[in-house]
Amino acid sequence: MMKHFYQYRYRAFKAELKELVNQLNQFILMITTLFYIFLPGLIASLFFGLGKIVQSDSILVSIQVAFAYLLIQTLLITVLKPAILDSRHRCFQNSILPRTWDKYLADVVLLLASHVLFITTLILAVAMGWEKLSQAPQLLLFMLTQVSFAMGLLYRPQAVNWALFMAFISLWWSPSILHFLVSTNVLLIGCWFIPKVHSPNLTYPINIWSFWAHYAFAHSWVLTWRATATFLVLWAADIIQIMRPDLLHWYMLAAVLINQLWWSTLMIETNQHLQETRLFWESLGKYKDIKRVQILLLSILCIILWCCSGFLLGFDIYMSGALLCMPALMYSAVNKPKLTAVVWASSSISLFVIKAIT
Repeated sequence: MMKHFYQYRYRAFKAELKELVNQLNQFILMITTLFYIFLPGLIASLFFGLGKIVQSDSILVSIQVAFAYLLIQTLLITVLKPAILDSRHRCFQNSILPRTWDKYLADVVLLLASHVLFITTLILAVAMGWEKLSQAPQLLLFMLTQVSFAMGLLYRPQAVNWALFMAFISLWWSPSILHFLVSTNVLLIGCWFIPKVHSPNLTYPINIWSFWAHYAFAHSWVLTWRATATFLVLWAADIIQIMRPDLLHWYMLAAVLINQLWWSTLMIETNQHLQETRLFWESLGKYKDIKRVQILLLSILCIILWCCSGFLLGFDIYMSGALLCMPALMYSAVNKPKLTAVVWASSSISLFVIKAIT
């Protein structure tokens, strides 16, 4: 029976992963279309970042890199969580094998097998060897922190969110990377016992504005992961601005385009949600009005994002070109969502080519 249970969990994980890849094929296509040449460099940058945790001239940089890795893994594990836990059929797992510890063991094995950042850290630790690793205990503690936060995301995500929030506040006051990692784990343990906060069921009048406000609350993860990814990209560009100012003009445009990718696809998701209630709005004669509000709100979001990027990294003509591409992206997202990847890649490559020849 135990063998059948683990076989089932493995097959369920593969099936969920395959479905997830199908759902993210737009993102995968857009990323690989423009950045496939730089994928080896992106992989090397992961090890470079881990090297900053092991040894860096600046304590603050080491702490910031460790926190950024925890943020990235939070996004990745949250996306993979339904596949790891087999959430859709969780309540039926006891019918195969009633022992609880087997269920949790399967969770941990699948978590570690899919935790790309932890595997990367483990590879670095093995490559360093025990002698060098004993001189860098912060890497071992960071690996423990990766596992503890990943486990927290599976069973107590609210505790992880609180711990990350408080860890972010303590970034600039931690005297060492070891102190930061120890305090972060202590914060996670303490936040584990915070009572769960449940969103109240609020009644609200439905109109063309409150409809989108309710969408933002009901689908907060859609906005949260985009905001977090945007923050990480701008943070990385800001670090490059300090360490390699000579390359900033390239990475600045790349950062703006990548963030444009996150938010342009939001039009696809909100449009799908709107189509589910299209007959209701057409019966009120307000379908065109709610579409205008949708476009207005997303346009404001994109302009705010562009302004934040400009104030942080500096404005130039190519950033203005990226903003001018947004209407075409939004139009394709609404009318031809399958062509959004092509439109984004074409506009991005065009801007890079123009930048290279001018």
